[in-house]
Amino acid sequence: MRLVGVQPHEGNAPLVEFTLAAEGVGTRLRVTESGFAVLRKPGRDKAAYIDTHDKGWDVHLASLRNYVARQP
Repeated sequence: MRLVGVQPHEGNAPLVEFTLAAEGVGTRLRVTESGFAVLRKPGRDKAAYIDTHDKGWDVHLASLRNYVARQP
């Protein structure tokens, strides 16, 4: 979630990197999210934030996997 009028920076937003690599006849997608250690959130809030992101990626990547599987 991005707050209106607030630009992302090291202390308020994680970095998400997407890497694509040829693998056999397909392509491997690697998603790496980092920067949680420097987020300016109390420990308990930070842990919940990380957990939410982790579960969110599970959902979104499963949707992407299902979409790709349906392509000719």
